[in-house]
Order: sequence, then structure tokens, then C-alpha cells
Amino acid sequence: MNKQTNKVKDWRQTWLKFKEGDMDAFNRIYVAYFDKLHAYGSKLTNDNSILEDSIQELFLQLYTRRSKLANDVNLEYYLLKSLKLTIYQRLRRKGRMVFSGLARDDSESGSFIFKLENEEELSEDESNKQLRKVLGELDQKQRELLYLKFYNSLSYKEIGEILGINPDSAKKQVYRIIKKIKQNLNGFSLELFLYVVQHRK
Repeated sequence: MNKQTNKVKDWRQTWLKFKEGDMDAFNRIYVAYFDKLHAYGSKLTNDNSILEDSIQELFLQLYTRRSKLANDVNLEYYLLKSLKLTIYQRLRRKGRMVFSGLARDDSESGSFIFKLENEEELSEDESNKQLRKVLGELDQKQRELLYLKFYNSLSYKEIGEILGINPDSAKKQVYRIIKKIKQNLNGFSLELFLYVVQHRK
């Protein structure tokens, strides 16, 4: 049995223990996913209090609803999708977003602002200027598609469910974005672009 198989088996046991009310298992899930949820949530809102309250609400709901959850679940996908919904609900209650699929980018209202990792830290050499230009031409939905695919490694089915589109559409849109990036980079490294998408601060 390889390490990956052991890891999957270990997490399944943790999940089943959590469903039975084991607090150690719950704490392990919390510690393992908090940073990733915070990183994703920080791209959905720039209001840190809303983000932190949403994460706490998410884990509270996870614990209180544990017995109703499936035994086999992609936990990362479930948590990301649930966090997005929780944040949107909080923003909408405060009247701070226009809810029409994806929210608009409005920095004054603190609504949906999706930035890729380290985008603002790019230096001003020629390749990075071009990379910054390519990043600037992506809309919010395109940025989130890349982030979910290359940073969180979700399937197209999972991405589609988070964004409210079908899996084939998610796949085609990612391919179109990558094709556009390759054309616009004019010989510069696509790997550098994906590094910006994937790399943690």
C-alpha cells in the first residue's frame, strides 16, 4: 500500500470519527483546512471580520450537521463551496454585494475581489510587466476558475458546482483562458503564470 493510499485511508478514518463526534478528529480537520479556507475566502471579500466569522460559522455548521453528511465526501470541495455560500450570504445581508452568480468587483463596497497569489509583488522587469498585463485582462470568474483548478486541484465537476456552471463549460473556459494566456505571453513562461496562481504567500 503506497503513501497516497495510506493518506486517503487515514483521512477517511478521521472523517468517520468526526461524524461520531470525536473532537480530536474535528480539530484535525480544522487545523488542516483553516489556512486554505482563509486563503480562498480572502479572495472573496476584503472584510477580514466577515471572512473569519464565515469560517467559524462554517465549522460550527459542519459539526452540528456531521451525522447527516455522507461517509464518502471530498472534504476540500465541500468546505470551499460552503465557505463561498456563507460569505456571500453575509455580504448580501449587509447589502454589500450584487448577487447575480458572481458578485461584481467593487472595492468601495468590499464585495467580490479576486486576486491571484503574489500578483501585486511582481517586479517591473519586461516579462513580469507582460504577465501583470495578462493578469489584468482576466475577469473575476476567469481568475477564480484558474485558482480552483490549479491551486485547489478540484475536478471540473466540483468547479462547476461551486461556480454554478456545468463541468464541460468549466473545462472549456479553463482551456480558453490558458490558450489566451499562451497567446498573450508571446513566448514568456506559462509556468510562471501558473506559479502566480498556485504559490502561497
